[in-house]
Amino acid sequence: MGWQPIETAPKDGTVIDVWLASTREWRPPDGEAARCPDVKWMDGRGWCCFDDEEGSWLSIEDRYWSVTHWMPIPSPPARIGMESTEGKELEWADNMAKVAAQFATRMRKPEGKELEWAREVAGKLEQRR
Repeated sequence: MGWQPIETAPKDGTVIDVWLASTREWRPPDGEAARCPDVKWMDGRGWCCFDDEEGSWLSIEDRYWSVTHWMPIPSPPARIGMESTEGKELEWADNMAKVAAQFATRMRKPEGKELEWAREVAGKLEQRR
């Protein structure tokens, strides 16, 4: 899903990405628009982004900027060699096992135990996820 008019954006606290356009009152030197990630609607405050320094949500609309478009936050990149791990945990573990097996001999694992060791490593990685 690409950019959509801001009028169609969810106003239920869902975090989205927005597109800001500069107002006629001010034009930034590096362009007239900017993408602003991780924004949500807050009743009484409008479109807000979280400011780490302030430790709170701050309004991003003012006399200099207006929010014109929105889009859902993009999905994170797929894991290497797979589009999605949902329902494919064993396939992912086997892929990780193959990669880990390449390094197992360098770790001086007993011959014939590389795949077992690699699957164990993949299982531990999966648990941390």
